[in-house]
Amino acid sequence: MGAGPGTASVNVMVVYFHRDADRELRELWEWYSQRDSTVATRFLRAVDNAVERIQSHPPSHPIELD
Repeated sequence: MGAGPGTASVNVMVVYFHRDADRELRELWEWYSQRDSTVATRFLRAVDNAVERIQSHPPSHPIELD
């Protein structure tokens, strides 16, 4: 069944963090939060912006497998 009139199909790339990277991200956020909540917020915003750039143009960010 296809999309009907007035509907759009949007392909969104899902970005997953490796469990070690996810743990490190959480640890860094906690570290920044204990020192300065504004810096912690800016840190997460920078990570979110990077993920959005990857999602908006995946070919610019190739996946490297070990």
